[in-house]
Parts: sequence; structure tokens; C-alpha cells
Amino acid sequence: QKDAMFNLGVMEMKGEGGPKNVVLAWVWFRLAKSKGYPNADIALAAVEKQMSPTEKATAADVLKPKQAG
Repeated sequence: QKDAMFNLGVMEMKGEGGPKNVVLAWVWFRLAKSKGYPNADIALAAVEKQMSPTEKATAADVLKPKQAG
């Protein structure tokens, strides 16, 4: 549900309900974007400004398909 995904991203970005987590915020915003949420690009740009290169790599790895081993 794209609205819920986006709202979870906002909560993670602000630290509502727990510690702030920009990696999880980015993941939720990407998932919301994939479902067509209209403001996801704006939110992604905002959270990416707060992320280190390591955090960006970690976030991207979360959404990569796992290869069978």
C-alpha cells in the first residue's frame, strides 16, 4: 500500500516511534515510488541529502534481489 510505505518513510526519517533511520526511510520511499506515490521523488531527494555514501550503499543493497547460493 503506497500511502503506508510513504508514511513509514516519513516516520523513519523523523525518528517517530524510534530512532531516526535514514536507510529505512530511503527504502520505504523507494518502495512507495515503485508503487506510484506522487511525492516519493521529493522525499527521496530530501533523505538522500542526509545520507552518507555508506548509508546509500546499504540502502541500495536492501532492495537488491538475493542470488541463490
